[in-house]
Amino acid sequence: MTDEAPTLTRTLLAAPFHEDSRTALLVLGEKGLHHRWRRENHLNITDDIRALNPAGRLPILLEDQGGETVVICETRSLLPYVEDITPNAPLHPPTPLGRAEMWRLINWFEVSFAQQVGQTLVYEKIDKALGKMGPPDAQAMRLGLYELRGHLEYLGWLLDRRHWLVGDHMTLADLVGAAHLSLVDYLGDVPWSQAPLVKEWYARLKQRPCFRPLLDVQVPGLPPVPEYYDLDF
Repeated sequence: MTDEAPTLTRTLLAAPFHEDSRTALLVLGEKGLHHRWRRENHLNITDDIRALNPAGRLPILLEDQGGETVVICETRSLLPYVEDITPNAPLHPPTPLGRAEMWRLINWFEVSFAQQVGQTLVYEKIDKALGKMGPPDAQAMRLGLYELRGHLEYLGWLLDRRHWLVGDHMTLADLVGAAHLSLVDYLGDVPWSQAPLVKEWYARLKQRPCFRPLLDVQVPGLPPVPEYYDLDF
């Protein structure tokens, strides 16, 4: 149950193959916050989106609160806001140290993982396909696969010591991590046999109902590997 007004309606402007957008979809789904998903293209930011967020970035959450539209832009605003309005379904650790660790790992995914893995593998294969920008660059993909192995090693080190990324309970860090990793999973580029603890952790997240919207979308002309739909891979 959540403490929201019964007349509240929500619209999430989010791109299907954009990491931060996928984070927002997972968090809203996990929190049970009903919303309409207005699918956008993160490679083609329109004037309508810029009118809502001058930075021109997704996701954007619109809330119609009794006739007044409230706009919450990007994950760094959206995630704390959603946590504040759903105090009975917390995704924050209960201690200050736990919350500090959660935000450290979120930053690790949104900066290090995104730059070293997402901006190579995801950009070269998915963004180029969506934008019809030509074939992937083989050298860039080799670099992305190399960087991915290092990130998987670190995640495995964490999960050898913790049930979830931060501790005994799932937090926002797990959902952010799953959102970023899901696009590499879509491509079939994750060497799961080399990261069994990460595979087990990711499978637990993939089996949650909030993950269903991510499984229902495909890149035109670039279907996912068959294992992407296997919830118990």
